[in-house]
Amino acid sequence: MKILVPLDGSSLAEEAIDTAIVLAAGGPFTLSLLMATEAHGLPVADPIDAQVRVVREAEEYLVSVRDRLARHGITDVDTSAWYGQAAPAILEGARLKKADLIVMSSHGRSGLGRLILGSVAESVLRATRVPLCIVHGPGASTELPTWQSHGANRRWATYRRVLIALDGSPAAETILPFVMGFAGPFGLEVTLLRVNVPIRPTVVDGTALSMLEDPETDRIDAEEYLAPLAVDLRRRGLRVTTQVRRGPAAEEILKAASESKVDLIAMTTHGRSGLERLILGSVAESVLRTTALSVLLMRATEVEAPRVAVTARQGGAR
Repeated sequence: MKILVPLDGSSLAEEAIDTAIVLAAGGPFTLSLLMATEAHGLPVADPIDAQVRVVREAEEYLVSVRDRLARHGITDVDTSAWYGQAAPAILEGARLKKADLIVMSSHGRSGLGRLILGSVAESVLRATRVPLCIVHGPGASTELPTWQSHGANRRWATYRRVLIALDGSPAAETILPFVMGFAGPFGLEVTLLRVNVPIRPTVVDGTALSMLEDPETDRIDAEEYLAPLAVDLRRRGLRVTTQVRRGPAAEEILKAASESKVDLIAMTTHGRSGLERLILGSVAESVLRTTALSVLLMRATEVEAPRVAVTARQGGAR
């Protein structure tokens, strides 16, 4: 597995390295450490010198991280320093490295507001086809990163429970093969969640018109949808529970995550509502803005969804 980890020079951003190693699930992997930098400040006589200097500093920093990893038995690591904005560099780096996964922290020099709301992670999420895991770190910590205390022994329990949000569409199920890849080896508990979202009234000529709904029938349908998925995952040795909830999607996902005490939320950025609505409308964006948990996101098109969903049911993994 090839995993791209964008860094910004801060220890908070380095927290993503733990998750990257864990998601490799004990198998062979390559870490690609990337840092994008720009020269800021007052105009200087030779802007080229300033640009060369900040790139050199980024290269030196990345080499220092690579050397620290090597001292703890993690040796398959490459580095690349880019001059320019972070999001385009991450996207191009993922393409050139043929990354299977991007893992990045929501904390760092820029802070949560800049990274999530200001466009870096969001821009990457909208443009990449590569699965993206956004790690919400605990903030400043005096503890060593897990990889420094465990080294090449990568079977540490960073995550114990994962919540997979599904909406009933094949596209939403494309996350399943990826989650199975690391949930099985680490014995994670998996919760499959289906949220039935009430239909909002339509206003016509000032009058609110509501569609007739049967919440009980919707609940039964959702349970029948989740049941075979759960059975299939259990056959593969996973511990699985299912939940059906009713209400606003993002709100119910967050409630379920809290009540189930999960460590990771996994979901696709496509489904019945479509990519633009899911990212811009509220679901993934609201979850990212609100949760303190790590979030694993994957884009899927309607064309590829049925094929990948079938692979999930057959036990394949990407």
